[in-house]
Amino acid sequence: MPLLNRKRVIIRCKWDWFVIVLSLLLVAIIVVSYFKLLVSRRVESLSEGAILADLTNEGYILSMLPVMFISIILFATFSKLISYLIPTARVELDKELSLRYFEGYGLKQSMRNNFRILSFFLACFLPLMVLGLNSYFVVSSNGVKLNSLFSLFPKEYNWSQIQTVETATGTGAARSRWVPKYILRMDDNKKINLIDYKLQRFIASYPRLRIYLRDQKHIKYEKNLTDNGIRWLRYNLSKDDFDEVMHILQDTP
Repeated sequence: MPLLNRKRVIIRCKWDWFVIVLSLLLVAIIVVSYFKLLVSRRVESLSEGAILADLTNEGYILSMLPVMFISIILFATFSKLISYLIPTARVELDKELSLRYFEGYGLKQSMRNNFRILSFFLACFLPLMVLGLNSYFVVSSNGVKLNSLFSLFPKEYNWSQIQTVETATGTGAARSRWVPKYILRMDDNKKINLIDYKLQRFIASYPRLRIYLRDQKHIKYEKNLTDNGIRWLRYNLSKDDFDEVMHILQDTP
């Protein structure tokens, strides 16, 4: 390979890596800001004056997955926009795109297509994100309020409507991951898992939660603690957290 062409390839590779890293950085800033400004603020607003409050598991999934899809389009859009702002890079990419597709097709047309795809994704996914952020539960001194995924209005339960507390070392999303569960089964057979993936938040709120459960003498306690689940918790939690979790899972206020 001639020396001039070799230098050109090296410069092009360095430029490509620069565009990739900068685009990823911009996407990461947007995604982190989304979770900090919207998801975290949403949970904080629900938690005001509550014993425990959080999005449901389905709420987290619906509020997160669309962001992942949109991030892919944002990455492609940002990488082309950065290249477009540099005249020499724009000329090179215009030539490549024209050869790859058809005469006259360049970076500007490609960016326009990306913005159309991004607009389509936003139109499709924004309603799902709103649904996710509006799927939550709140535990307070009055009882439990649950807004399911497709509910127009939240359902409110008082403490006397809790029939059973189910504790388990169930599996999480990954087959090898065992996530403890603390499920309230209501008088309409609705189940509300208070732990999901926010274990530390639940541990901190349990002493107050226990006070209200203790006053309800009719509540039954069902335990499903498997050896595999206990073993996973022992190996993956600190000793203090493991002791706290096992105490909670076996407790019958």
